[in-house]
Amino acid sequence: MKIKKLDESEWAKADGTFLQGYLGPYSRTEIESKLGAPGFIDKDAGKVTIEWTRIINGEVVTLYCWKRSLPHPDQPIEWNVGGHSWVALGLMRQALQGVCLAWVREVPQ
Repeated sequence: MKIKKLDESEWAKADGTFLQGYLGPYSRTEIESKLGAPGFIDKDAGKVTIEWTRIINGEVVTLYCWKRSLPHPDQPIEWNVGGHSWVALGLMRQALQGVCLAWVREVPQ
């Protein structure tokens, strides 16, 4: 599995991504062990407080905390997964595989 962090010149690739499903429970610490540091953190944001945007096997995938306060690094929570298609959910699940036992919940189509 090839995982690449988007650099600033590639941020436009994430435009138009939308919710594909949910993964969890994972803590920020667990996610960072697989994906590295998040690309966005804003504890005072109204919608997204923390986000990872990655290209996984050629697909843009986002993992983010939606309309919640910034979670403590060791607090496992449910995370939103975004992408341009439902493939994003499966790719993020594979990327985080082995971190802990987790569940997947898809968004009804």
